[in-house]
Amino acid sequence: MSGPLADLRAAILAKLAADADLLALVPVSRHFGAVPKHAAEPWLALGSAHVVDNGSSQSSGHRIEMQVQIVARPKQPDVASAIASRVATTATTLRGPAGGTHIVDVQAKEQVFETPADETSARLTLTLMAITEPL
Repeated sequence: MSGPLADLRAAILAKLAADADLLALVPVSRHFGAVPKHAAEPWLALGSAHVVDNGSSQSSGHRIEMQVQIVARPKQPDVASAIASRVATTATTLRGPAGGTHIVDVQAKEQVFETPADETSARLTLTLMAITEPL
């Protein structure tokens, strides 16, 4: 995978791996580029993304909506919420060049919290929205 989505994913993972406050909540060994089948909790993963052409006649660019999946131990929704808050704070400071892409802006759009019926985990989905343009 290459292009603005791959550049954004790599930049987000690198930024999260450098955040000491986030690492206190979830070690870098539990940051995933895709949702894992099995992983010790807590963990976070970059999930599905939707890329839309956001260009104009003068420039090209993309609007990318990406989900970040956060899973914590059962009955620990506060941990999932703290991780999501830190991810949002860190990701929204991301600006500048990343691979062949210039990241113009990143915003946290929404958080959706769910507890599976079997209460096996606390799950939170954070949606990030980014605007990118080619370098």
